[in-house]
Amino acid sequence: MSYLDAAMSLAASVGYERDRNGMGDDPSIRHALRVMLSMTNEEQMAAALLHDIFEGGEFDRDLLLENEIPECVVNAVERMTWRPGMDWEGFVEGIRSDPLANTVMRVDVQDHFDMLVSDPLKAADGMGIERLELLWSSLYESEAA
Repeated sequence: MSYLDAAMSLAASVGYERDRNGMGDDPSIRHALRVMLSMTNEEQMAAALLHDIFEGGEFDRDLLLENEIPECVVNAVERMTWRPGMDWEGFVEGIRSDPLANTVMRVDVQDHFDMLVSDPLKAADGMGIERLELLWSSLYESEAA
């Protein structure tokens, strides 16, 4: 099995739940697939499929490595995972400093915005619209300078 197949299998094993905030009918696997479809290579696709996998706490770095997910993908997934108590600037800088994480996170945030436009009553997947806007501006701030 290729590592992309392994990533799909891991994402699917947790991704058929309703969205994380429970307010919509869009299973999280659909979000991961939408993000994946915007990617251009297998590392990006695997990172897109797995970008939310650590948030539930059932999966960790070792499990991904045991499933032959490349370390660069695992590192990107870790950088894209918000954990309670994290320093916001450190979180954003970790994403911005990793080209793989940066590419996937930009599409991730865009997909969240697109979902909000299509269903304005839906909460922003637990992240909150303010945090999405802050993350969006933080990821693109270096380009504006």
